[in-house]
Amino acid sequence: KRKTNRGLTPTATPTVTPTKRRSQS
Repeated sequence: KRKTNRGLTPTATPTVTPTKRRSQS
């Protein structure tokens, strides 16, 4: 169902999480 998301989730999650969290902090 979401095979493409599985490869983008682990790659975009760690890259967007620290970037968006630092901007909000």
